[in-house]
Amino acid sequence: MPIAIGENPLLESPVHSSNSGWQKLSFRKLTVVSLIGGFFLIPLHEFGHVLCDWITGHPAAMSYARDYLLSGEKTPFLGLLGGPLLPLIMSTVCVLLVYRGVNLNVFYPLAILGTLDRLILYLTGITPSDERDLAHALAWPPQTFKYIFMSWEIVLLALIVFTLIQHRTGIRRSILIFVVVVASFVATAATGVFVVDRYVFPEQHKKEFGLVCPKPRVHPTASRIL
Repeated sequence: MPIAIGENPLLESPVHSSNSGWQKLSFRKLTVVSLIGGFFLIPLHEFGHVLCDWITGHPAAMSYARDYLLSGEKTPFLGLLGGPLLPLIMSTVCVLLVYRGVNLNVFYPLAILGTLDRLILYLTGITPSDERDLAHALAWPPQTFKYIFMSWEIVLLALIVFTLIQHRTGIRRSILIFVVVVASFVATAATGVFVVDRYVFPEQHKKEFGLVCPKPRVHPTASRIL
C-alpha cells in the first residue's frame, strides 16, 4: 500500500502511542509518586467525609486519619458516603488516563492506591464502619455497601491488569509495580497515623484508638473512626 511522503503510520497507531508512553515509565518517579500518594490516601478518604458533610450543611473537621462533626448532629448519609467514594472516583479517573497512556509515572500508582484503598480490608473479611453505617442508614444488610464498593474496585483492578498486559509489561515488572505502591502506602500511612496524628492531632489520635473518652455533652458528638 503506497504511503504519502511525510506520513508516519506508526504515529497513527494507538498501540504504538501507548507503548511509547510506557517506555517513559521510571520506577524512581513511580516510587516518589507512590510515597506521596500513599501518605495522602487516608486524608483523602477523610476529606471526602468532611467535604460532603459541609455540602449537606454539617460543618466538620479532620485530623490525618479521623473526621468528626463540629456539632452534635448525626453524620448525614452523604457525609458517610464521601469517604469511600472519593478515592474510588480518583482511581476511576486515573485508570482511564492510564488506559490512554497519559503520564503513567503519576497515574499508575494513584490508580492502584485508590483501587486498593478498601479492597484489602474487604478481602480479609472486614466491613469498615463507614460501610456498616451506610447500610444501617438505609436499613439494608450490613455488608451491602462493602460488596458494592468491592465490586467497583475489582473492576478497576481488572482494568489496571489489562493495561499492564496491553503494554506488555511482563509478570515481574507488573508485580514490582504493585509491590512498590503497596509498600509505599503501608510505610507512609503508618507514619501519618502514628507520627502525624499522634503529635499534630494528639486528642484525635487518642480518641481514634480509644485512649480517652470524650466528655459527655447534652448532644453526643457524632465523631467517627475510619
